Amino acid sequence: MFRPSTSLILLVSLSLGCPAPPKDSTGDTTTPDTGERLPMEPLFSFAVLADPHLTGGADNDARALAAVEWINAHAAERSIELVLIVGDIAWNAGTETAPALFSALEVPWVPVTGDNEIQSEDEQAFFEAFEPQWQALGSQLEGFTYAAMPVDNPAYETSSWFTNQRFTHRGVTFMGLDWCTRTIGGIFGEMADLNDLEGGTWSWYDLGLQGLDAPVGDSVVMFSHHPMHLSPGAFDLVEMAALEGLTEPWWDQIYASFAGHYHMDGYEELESGAWEVFVTDATWDDEVRVRVVEVSGNGRRFAYEHELISVE
Repeated sequence: MFRPSTSLILLVSLSLGCPAPPKDSTGDTTTPDTGERLPMEPLFSFAVLADPHLTGGADNDARALAAVEWINAHAAERSIELVLIVGDIAWNAGTETAPALFSALEVPWVPVTGDNEIQSEDEQAFFEAFEPQWQALGSQLEGFTYAAMPVDNPAYETSSWFTNQRFTHRGVTFMGLDWCTRTIGGIFGEMADLNDLEGGTWSWYDLGLQGLDAPVGDSVVMFSHHPMHLSPGAFDLVEMAALEGLTEPWWDQIYASFAGHYHMDGYEELESGAWEVFVTDATWDDEVRVRVVEVSGNGRRFAYEHELISVE
């Protein structure tokens, strides 16, 4: 049992507390005609931060800033070239101050919303606060694009601001996906949703898959607040079947889903083998966690090695 958010205890199918195993770095590393081995070459690294919970409190701000300072101090030696911030970033008073705090990062940083921003009914405020960063990323990251908002959400008879985005970095396609339900309150407010509506996440994801370039193994990285797996805190059986069915033609290209939400570190490989799931512990409580992922490639496949850093 563990706490995925401030208000709900759930049991999920993650291998809890175990270090994330490195992706098999051998992969398809030979040429098809001669069988000559193609060695992996280091390309870059990216960092993942989860659940900063910036709400105006000085302690949470200080913890997030410690992670920012660690990344800045080690970016050069570790080749960290971008940072993914996977939701539950800021709400209430923190919505106004969080963009400036993360702007201290010396590498591009990419935020996606979490369920707490929705539950606090700060969805629009979050989008408006962070939109200048997404606009800036258009000149910092190759092909960076984000979804125009708001869109009509007929299921809730309101408007929604989905924080979906995608870009390419050194041949790796990154997809930021807003799977947060727009249900307010209760257990269902903690869960994921396909957001299958015009202008929603499902259509954004489908369009992104259709636009993938020539196949390169493990060349797609997905990041969202909710892990893309079967769990009471994420997707149900029907939703997972839909996700795996939609992505099946690209399974060899998709590497992993990076997420937060559960306030712990975890790893899972889907039974289907469609992708791996990496959950990063929250920044705001216990240890200040930074996940660093080293990316290597050889033109035919990418490989990834993970390190979980506890910032002093």
